[in-house]
Amino acid sequence: MLVSPDVPGEVWAHFSVVRAEPGAFASLDPGEGVLFTWEEAEQDGYAYRALDVRSAYRG
Repeated sequence: MLVSPDVPGEVWAHFSVVRAEPGAFASLDPGEGVLFTWEEAEQDGYAYRALDVRSAYRG
């Protein structure tokens, strides 16, 4: 689950939308800052779904 002041609710995210360096395993640490795009779409009880997620620190 992701949160942002730009989204009016919590955002559902699947690990398959997390970007990683080529050959690296896509992962994020709890509490890690991220940048993401989202859409309004019902997903597993959430009203919003992430389309692309990347670490704010790893670029």
